[in-house]
Amino acid sequence: MTNKIFTGLLVSIALFTGVLPVAALTQTGAFSDVPAEHPHYRAIEFLRSEGIIGGYPDGTFKPAQVVNRAEALKIMLEAREAVVDEPSSSSFSDVPLGEWFTKYVETGKTLGIIGGNPDGTFAPARTVNKVEFLKMLLLAYEVKFVNYQAPEKPLYPDTPDNNAWYIQYLDFAKSLNLVLPNAQGRIEPDKGLSRGEVADITYKLIIIIRGGPVQLALSRAEAQLMQAIFDLQFGDLDAAETSIKNAKELGNQALEQAPDESIVKAAVKVIAAFDSLITAFRQTASGQDASALTSAGTAYNTAEEARQINSGIDNLAVQVKNAAKSLADSIRAVQQ
Repeated sequence: MTNKIFTGLLVSIALFTGVLPVAALTQTGAFSDVPAEHPHYRAIEFLRSEGIIGGYPDGTFKPAQVVNRAEALKIMLEAREAVVDEPSSSSFSDVPLGEWFTKYVETGKTLGIIGGNPDGTFAPARTVNKVEFLKMLLLAYEVKFVNYQAPEKPLYPDTPDNNAWYIQYLDFAKSLNLVLPNAQGRIEPDKGLSRGEVADITYKLIIIIRGGPVQLALSRAEAQLMQAIFDLQFGDLDAAETSIKNAKELGNQALEQAPDESIVKAAVKVIAAFDSLITAFRQTASGQDASALTSAGTAYNTAEEARQINSGIDNLAVQVKNAAKSLADSIRAVQQ
């Protein structure tokens, strides 16, 4: 029953925002091909307003267009506000002086963000994949991995090797909800990133860094909620309960630091809704249908209360409400 209830639910969770003021966004947007309902609209508009990204002469942004290594490097250096000067020499055989990307490549090498290939090339035109981009972005922001220990279990079904070079970067990104798996729980590490996806990941990291400890706690809590959704989707109630326990601890940390912020209050409330939902599933599995109906109702109502506090958690709250209703309907159908 658990798998059926969660099959088809959204897996794109909106980052908890609200602690950090962001630029006001219009409903039309600056680019003709990025309407307000586009999944990466907020990220693209934010980065545009910050002068980090731009569009094309025809007024488009081309969010689905894949990004190459040179383009990705430019975006992250602009986001990092790194000093980028024209070089007097080039370190790579395929990065000649005079190209638009040469100064970004040389700056990236100087900062230790890139190292190039064994044959002395950089391959600026090669599509950048997800884990390559994460490594470059986190190195650009000087994220440290002191005494890092690889996870005991694979992070995703398609990343079975916990000794792979990218695991620490992917693990960090997962813990902050910077990247999301697909509906099958896979992360597709080798998939080329689009301009929209690059903007989304960069935006999330900027928001977390600027938001400080509160935003960090909220982002980590959201990542735990995301994990709980997948745990439930695949019928692992024990793992889901652990994920929610972690989310509650992180939510309470944020509440202690910012007790008056509405997004924090809403986050804590929606975590409580998830907790009630998992209780309902556990009770259903134990044959306690009456109790499960009560818990499902509590989850539904608590999620709605969270929405009323702050609309920033709408996506999460709607998922809880849908799952709670589906579970209650299933129980009632069996009772008839």
